[in-house]
Amino acid sequence: MLKTHLVLMDELKIYRNPAMKITSLVKTGELTRVVRGLYETDPHTPGYLLAASIYGPSYLSFEYALAHHGLIPEAVHQYTSASFDKKRAATPEKAICDELYKLSPCANRGELEQLLFENLRIDRQAFQELNLAEMEQLAALYQTKNHKLLRSWLRKEIRHATGT
Repeated sequence: MLKTHLVLMDELKIYRNPAMKITSLVKTGELTRVVRGLYETDPHTPGYLLAASIYGPSYLSFEYALAHHGLIPEAVHQYTSASFDKKRAATPEKAICDELYKLSPCANRGELEQLLFENLRIDRQAFQELNLAEMEQLAALYQTKNHKLLRSWLRKEIRHATGT
């Protein structure tokens, strides 16, 4: 259970020095310091449950969300949050857009395709099963070259899939 420093100080007010008691509980492992002023009583609490408390409002995204949705083959043990909306984790479409935001710009659609499927190792079949129209709408919210290329590439893919 997450507890703030103030809650712990109140709970431990029976001690002469509650702050020293908190320090002692951290040293013995009975409390885990998450960030300054925030502690967890269960050391086995998964990091993804703590992410929004550490930095909020935020949602889990980037490589963590790509792995969570089965789009990349690697296991990801680092939780990376993005802040925009209070959600537990990014949709796969949003995670792709978030990941492209932090990467260097591609020169053209071919380079973007190489980045997605070779460098990031996104599963092409899983990618095709995503909501490409939704991803195009999300990409429009970002003002980067990668997202402009993604929108252009997605429009081509959507036309190809619909036969228009």
